[in-house]
This record gives sequence, structure tokens and C-alpha cells, in this order.
Amino acid sequence: VSLASSIVHANVAHSGGGGGGGGGLSLLANARAAVAEGSQVANNTSWRVGGGVELWGNATLNITGRCSVHGNAANDSGGGVFAGEGAVVSITDSSVSGNMANITGGGLCIWGNAAVNITGASSIHGNTANASGGGVYAGNGASVSIAGSSVHGNAANNSGGGVCADDNATVSLASSIVHANVAHSGGGGGGLSLLANARADVAAGSQVGNNTSWRVGGGAELWGNATLNISSSSVTGNTANGSGGGEFAGEKAVVSITDSSVSGNMANSTGGGLCIWGNAAVNITGASSIHGNTANASGGGVYAGNGASVSIAGSSMSGNMANSTGGGLSLWGNATLNISSSSVTGNTANDSGGGVYTADAAVVAIVDSNVTGNAANVSGGGVCADDTATVSL
Repeated sequence: VSLASSIVHANVAHSGGGGGGGGGLSLLANARAAVAEGSQVANNTSWRVGGGVELWGNATLNITGRCSVHGNAANDSGGGVFAGEGAVVSITDSSVSGNMANITGGGLCIWGNAAVNITGASSIHGNTANASGGGVYAGNGASVSIAGSSVHGNAANNSGGGVCADDNATVSLASSIVHANVAHSGGGGGGLSLLANARADVAAGSQVGNNTSWRVGGGAELWGNATLNISSSSVTGNTANGSGGGEFAGEKAVVSITDSSVSGNMANSTGGGLCIWGNAAVNITGASSIHGNTANASGGGVYAGNGASVSIAGSSMSGNMANSTGGGLSLWGNATLNISSSSVTGNTANDSGGGVYTADAAVVAIVDSNVTGNAANVSGGGVCADDTATVSL
């Protein structure tokens, strides 16, 4: 199928015959469609998947040249586009906007080793999912690559206002923005939600910014052995109504931050910048900075608890504030912190531990580093150790 300067508009795939999909286009069994030259797939409806387009069985969809997939609706998943079973979608210099799914993937749902490549100043914006993945949902080994493009203004009633990756799915962001997305009260991860061994790489000047979660992880949440690698990028201005204004990692998830910044984020509970929980780990290296974050409870920069581990090397923790303990960092419940060749400066706690607060059998080691200019309204302007905690300098 080839569309040029054309419109596929207001078509319906009904629920009969065992349930169908692809309100506008249905591509099956190695079929291929090219949508180009300002074409539109708009205001179509599917009673199953793929309000605008569905792809199955190694089918291919190429959307390029100021085209749009907008205003479509799916009663199941993939309001704009659904791709499954090895299908491949390419989106270049085009938009997927204003689509709605009653389950996952308001803009796109990519499933079962399918892949989507989004490039050339494309945008995924203003889409809504009643479950997870307001902009994009990827599951069951699917892959999402976003380069030089944006995911913004999307919303999910569960996890991943911008992007949700689940069940071994992978996400790659390069020179891209995940901005102003919202995860409502049912879930977390305003910008990104990574679940069940999912992996995301955020690189090359990408930004996860100004996203909101009504639970945890304003910028990103990770659960179940998920992995997030951030390099030469920023996580900034995000908000969580719970913990982890910038990022929340739990259940053995791993976060790596290299030559990047986590700044200006806010949590109404713990961990203004990052909250690391439940044997999860964060590694902060390569002149990274955690600065200007705020927690209404403990851990203005970082909160770690319940066996979590934090490693900071060659980086800085500065200008963070906690309304309770640990302006820079707060550690509880057998958590561990190792700081080397780094600085903890200018942080503030309204309770104890302006720079670092540690309690409840947590262990802190600080080597070849500076803890200076921090302030606490109660005890330990620099470091406060309480309740069986251990600190070595």
C-alpha cells in the first residue's frame, strides 16, 4: 500500500468475526505500507487493537515526510498504531498525536519482538492510555528507538505517562526529549516506566524533564530487575507525589548515571532527586551532578533504604534540600553508600544530617572526598549517624 498526500479518515474495524483491528489500515503477513508526503491516518476506530493502524506477522509500515497519525481510538491497545509479531514501524519527520487506547499504548503499542524507529524531529504527543504507556507501550521483547525526536504531553492512568517498557522490552533515546508527560494516580513513572527486566538507554544530550507522577518516579520508575543507563543527558524538573522526584528504583533495579545531571526535581515524600529501594542500586560517575532537588520528607538528593546501594565516584551532590533528614543523602534499613573523589556541598536538612544522614544499620564510606558547607537545623551539619549506623572516613 502506498499513500501520498492522501487521507485515511473515519473508518471503523468492528468487533465481529472474533474481533478485528486496524481502524484505518491493517497490515498482515509480510504486507508493507508507505505513508508519505503529508498523508494523514485520522479519526479511525478499532474495537480491538490499532485505532489507526495494526501490523502483524513481519509487516512493515513507513511513515515519512510531515505525515500524521492523529485522533484515532482503540478499544484495546495501540490508539494510533499497534505492531506485533516481528512487525517494524519507521516514523520520520512525522507525528503521532491525540490518539487514545483503552488499555496500553495511547500513541503506539509495540509487542512481541516488534520494533519502532522514530527519527527526524518526529513527535509523539497528546496521546492517552487508560492503562500504561500514554505515548508508547513496549512489551514482550519489543524495541523502541527514538533519535532527535520528542515524546511530550502524553498521559497514562497507570504507568509510564510518556513511555512504558515491560517484559524484556528495550528503549533507546538519543538527542531526544521526554517532556511534560503524566502518570496519573494508578501508577508511576511520569516520563518513563521500566518493568520486568526492561532496559532503557538515555544518551547524547537527551532530557527527561518536567514530567509528573502521582505515585513514584516523576521522571522515571524502575521495578523488577529493570535497567536505566543515563549518559551525557539530564533528568530535570520532574515531580512525584510519592517518592523519587527524578527517579525511583525498586526490586533489584539498577540505575547508572554517567556525565549527566539530576537537578531541580521534587518529591512530596522521600528522594527529591532519586529514591533507591529494595536491593536496587545506583552508580553515579563521570563528573555527574545531583543538585537543586527537594524532598518534603528525607533525602533531598538521594534516599536509599531496605538494602539499596549507592555509589558516587568523581561526582557532586550539591544544593539539595530535605524537610526531614539528609539534605544531600539519607540512608536507612541496611542501605550502603560509597563516596569517592566526590563532593557533598551546600545541602540543607530541616532535621538532621545536612550533607548525609544514616540510620538503622546503614553503612557509609567516604574516601578522598569533601563534605563541606552543609547545614542541619538539628544534628550533624555535615554527617549525622544514628541508630546502629556505621560511618568510615
